[in-house]
Amino acid sequence: MVCPLCVNANETIDDLVTPREWTSSDEKPLKAELVSADEKITELKRSSDRRIFKILLNKISEDDQ
Repeated sequence: MVCPLCVNANETIDDLVTPREWTSSDEKPLKAELVSADEKITELKRSSDRRIFKILLNKISEDDQ
């Protein structure tokens, strides 16, 4: 199955749910795992306290979209 959020063809959905560093559009880092995403909102679970954040897609760096 094609992963619509994956950056490259070798990436799987499992690669996205592994905690990693995400960057906001204003360059702030967040170590988190992907919970869900659609065309407007991304939900990320912060690794340090497991808190879930709903973030507008345009607030995530272009590289992480």
